[in-house]
Amino acid sequence: MVDQKPLQTARKLAALASTPEEQDFSHEALRLSDYEVDLAFADALREATEHPAPLTPEQRDLGARAAKTETVVRRAHLYEAIVELLHGKETQPEPASASKA
Repeated sequence: MVDQKPLQTARKLAALASTPEEQDFSHEALRLSDYEVDLAFADALREATEHPAPLTPEQRDLGARAAKTETVVRRAHLYEAIVELLHGKETQPEPASASKA
């Protein structure tokens, strides 16, 4: 969560600006507070990327199940390719022009 109070405060104060000079200052305050919130967001994103939250036991179990499933699928593809090779079939489909001939 990023603190957006600087931007919210600048917006409230901008609504109160009446003179051209105050309006100029309020525009600058809006620009700077928007930039401050952007920097805070980028910093929070970097921090979350560098230090992710630890996985829950459920998340670890799901990750392990997904890895096992991927292994089973890879082995099935490998076995299928081996069977096709043993039976003299190509593992890649023939070009469309060759199959019609």
